[in-house]
Amino acid sequence: MPWDGALGLHLLLLLWLAVVGNIFCCSAAKDDFKAKELMDAINDGYQLRLTNWNEAIMNDTHSNLKLERILWSSKPPRFQFTVFTQLTVNRLPTLFNMCTTYTGPMSAAIFVSLVQQPPPGRLQGDQSSHSVVPSLAIEKLSSPNIVLVEEALQQVQEFHDRVESNPDMCQLDIMLFYELYDSEQARLLYPVNYLRNYARLQVSRLGFCVSRGEMEDGVCIRLGRRKPGLDLWLNMAIW
Repeated sequence: MPWDGALGLHLLLLLWLAVVGNIFCCSAAKDDFKAKELMDAINDGYQLRLTNWNEAIMNDTHSNLKLERILWSSKPPRFQFTVFTQLTVNRLPTLFNMCTTYTGPMSAAIFVSLVQQPPPGRLQGDQSSHSVVPSLAIEKLSSPNIVLVEEALQQVQEFHDRVESNPDMCQLDIMLFYELYDSEQARLLYPVNYLRNYARLQVSRLGFCVSRGEMEDGVCIRLGRRKPGLDLWLNMAIW
């Protein structure tokens, strides 16, 4: 049977596409598994609980963040250094400008703050004291807060899709967090250190961080080597 050169080239092209498609499929599945594994680890032990101003200030209680979604870029990294940052969901236009200016890998922790009324009070101490304090543990998100989380998810997903569709923009990895507060005052307890550190964690590199101070404006720089003899990489956090 005579060999048709055009047909042979077509078959080879189909075979190449099948192999490449399988590689990308497996890579995407692997990334999805890693993202789920990371999300499960961060959310391990999480309980729905309202953050209270007095408790946070007087008792130095930790922030109670819930990781709602991880979105990772499928584009190959353009550079060997990564910018990492944190922001609230209403500052996505600023992140878009950053992705336009810096076209390499970027890791962002995006935050949504929610306020929910605490459930009815409970007696504290012996009943004769008549000291009633609100219970900070809750069973579920309120309906308005469920809507707010869903809207944030949609907004962040559309934003990530827009960045992903443009090959000239950054390679953006996103973590979307929310925290529940019992008042507008408590909402001022913005967890900047948690968010910055989670964004840095998402970079998944080894190295050290150099900065003038934890809460100062500026740039946090991490410099190190992935393996001996390989090129340097650099991470910057801007807050």
